[in-house]
Amino acid sequence: LNKLCYFKRSGAQHLFFQGVAFNRETQQMNPELIPSGKLSMVHTTMEENFIEGTLHFLNEFVSCRYCPPKEIISYLITQILLHPHQGEILKDTYMLLMKIQMLHPANVTTVGWDWTLLKYIMEDEEKPPGQLLFLQYVVQTLEDDFQQNLRLRLLQKSIAKKVLSCDKCFSNVKEVVEWLVAAVTGVRFAQPPEQPQELSSSSAETRAECSSSAPWLPSTSQAEVAPPAFFKQKVMLLLQRMLSIAVEVDRSPNCSSCKIADVMFSFILNIPLRSQR
Repeated sequence: LNKLCYFKRSGAQHLFFQGVAFNRETQQMNPELIPSGKLSMVHTTMEENFIEGTLHFLNEFVSCRYCPPKEIISYLITQILLHPHQGEILKDTYMLLMKIQMLHPANVTTVGWDWTLLKYIMEDEEKPPGQLLFLQYVVQTLEDDFQQNLRLRLLQKSIAKKVLSCDKCFSNVKEVVEWLVAAVTGVRFAQPPEQPQELSSSSAETRAECSSSAPWLPSTSQAEVAPPAFFKQKVMLLLQRMLSIAVEVDRSPNCSSCKIADVMFSFILNIPLRSQR
């Protein structure tokens, strides 16, 4: 009965496409790679490090019918989103990634990030400005793929099974617990010190935007201008969702939850402040 509720869930809310409905023909269409001629234009802008051109062409070429190859998605993540670019560039890159994810959800073979990259970004002392946007994107891909494979009863083929399984890769789950504790205690997670001035807005506006989206998936503007406490809270929500997926992805959720609880308990004992426990 507990699993039946997942068949009614709509999954994560995509900020880019709220309110957009796709017809049946579009949903059943088999996507193709962007044609080679158009893809060569994208590669040219990448070689010349013309970021605005790369984002523009991909926004024009990506559609329900055409999707970019995996290496293009990896380039958007590693070379643009996780580099110290201006806030507008980061926002446009994130929205493009979310557009691609909405139209062509990532799976085990097409996902553009891996655990090594995620671990490096989460433990990097020099926090890139796009860290939170990247974490949001990671959880989005995990959530979408998890919901899809849950409906198909193919969780063993999901991204979460590959990177968050308590049976196969519990060391990764332990690392998520460590990141969560670090976020709670403020040891490792702090908002990037430099935020773009031109994108600043009132906290009331950013909170209003958050209320219209999924509770664990804040908007891009919030990721850029949120106060430190709110920034930490969003990181904690995202990491908590990752642990929730880790519990649900294996066939024995009770055993998985006990394993996670045992690890978490040892960390809790070492947290000095009672309020943080």
